[in-house]
Amino acid sequence: MENTSFSRRKFIYNCFSSASFLFGTVIIFNSCQSKKPVTEEKKESKSKEPCEDLSGVSAEEITKRQKFGYVKQSPEPERNCGNCSLHIPPVAGKDCGGCLLFKGPVSAAGYCIQYAAKV
Repeated sequence: MENTSFSRRKFIYNCFSSASFLFGTVIIFNSCQSKKPVTEEKKESKSKEPCEDLSGVSAEEITKRQKFGYVKQSPEPERNCGNCSLHIPPVAGKDCGGCLLFKGPVSAAGYCIQYAAKV
């Protein structure tokens, strides 16, 4: 029979060394990803209308926008995102605001089925 002794200290050492190896590998692979230069991203976003630029929005959030029936121009002038209580006003220097229901740029003239008038 083999005499294998299991030590708690050896087990913990092996766990920490394995975890640090995996952590280091993840960091190395993440730093090797190729990214577009910032200047190219700015050029692409300026070519579109700012409230329609969904480049940084996930597919899940785009699906949410579609489920809520968001459109960039409200069919009813008195019911738009600009006077909705769920609308997040744009910050200084930006053209578009946001919404509490989904991520991404929202035009003040837009509309969705979850419209809630400000009180």
